[in-house]
Amino acid sequence: MGYVGGQALVEGVLMKGDKYVSRAVYTPAGDLLVDKHDFHSISEKIVIFKLPILRGFISLIDMLKMGMSALLYSVNISSKDEEKISKNEMTSSLLISMFFSVALFVVMPAVFFTYLKNHFSSMNIILLNLSEGLFRISVFLSFLISTIFMKDMRSVYEFHGAEHKAVNAYESGANLSVTEVQKYSRIHTRCGTSFLMVVLFVSVFVFTFIGRQSVFTRIGLKLLLLPLISGISYEIIRFAAKHNKNVFLKVLLLPGLLIQRITTKNPSDRQVEAAIAALQEVV
Repeated sequence: MGYVGGQALVEGVLMKGDKYVSRAVYTPAGDLLVDKHDFHSISEKIVIFKLPILRGFISLIDMLKMGMSALLYSVNISSKDEEKISKNEMTSSLLISMFFSVALFVVMPAVFFTYLKNHFSSMNIILLNLSEGLFRISVFLSFLISTIFMKDMRSVYEFHGAEHKAVNAYESGANLSVTEVQKYSRIHTRCGTSFLMVVLFVSVFVFTFIGRQSVFTRIGLKLLLLPLISGISYEIIRFAAKHNKNVFLKVLLLPGLLIQRITTKNPSDRQVEAAIAALQEVV
């Protein structure tokens, strides 16, 4: 059995194993619905996508596709009839979210980099990229902190914590009971939050070698190099998971682990029950 991973949903949890994906979601009546289906990665059809670096970007695409489908499913399962949304409405929301993500984490930092380059021409390229990286991280942290004040996000973060606890318990060989799973940490090395932090750091490193581009060239390069940057970040996360006692790797992943204090919260027994139900379907 390879790695098991998951994702918090609205009133539920998604879990993915080597061959299956499962979703456990609560209905408005409080019933837990669990479904399971086969998982087929793009890399199964195109073998080259199993190579290091490439597999990281493909894994990201797989999770985005799977995650959005599961999110739509969970919204409709957990909502009353008059609150359900269509696939088109979810697609529109996704496109709007992607637009704002690009604006916040690609365009704004590129504009900031250009401002520094034009007004502090003596600043070397390493310092310029570090400054832009710190700016992007500040925007990312500000966004995450703002979500704490969103009522609906509290529940999502609790289900996220439940997902991590269940996976940590499983990987430790523990009994998958609610009481036992609750003993485990809500922090996990392979979390998507940690992945995003590694992406931010790797992008600083990669762009240090590219030079001083115009704002539009820089935006274009950031988008074009996303597969490379995400692929490198994926390999770092995988390597760190296998060598979690390495001091250097612990320091590298520490920012992402600390930020999980924001994106995960201690779950209730009910939420842990959903995570266990989903996990048992894929292991």
